[in-house]
Amino acid sequence: GRVEGNVARRGDGWFAIDARTSQSRIRRIEQKIAALSGKSLETVALAAQASPERSATLRTDFGQEFSVRVSDETPLSARVSCDVKLLPGTRVTIDGARGIVGLEGHGGFLVAFAKRPG
Repeated sequence: GRVEGNVARRGDGWFAIDARTSQSRIRRIEQKIAALSGKSLETVALAAQASPERSATLRTDFGQEFSVRVSDETPLSARVSCDVKLLPGTRVTIDGARGIVGLEGHGGFLVAFAKRPG
């Protein structure tokens, strides 16, 4: 089938789409992904849910510190909103998680995490 939307985030070997479709269609897509991946529907649905927005402190390797809003957070990446622009490739830390600034857009930028603390 066909799904229309915008790529919201992407990384090495994956992407997330902001789909313009009904909840029932999204549920059917989740079912197909679960069947193709061999994972349970609950696992696929939980991974697809956006995390709540939260406040955090972002630090650059240059010693700068900024208050930011973090949303759409996964173990691999997060969308960061703040009043400053950081260049892609800038190394940052958000609450102990080291990452690299990636794509910019929608009033912020994407941070791809190198490895999540755990």
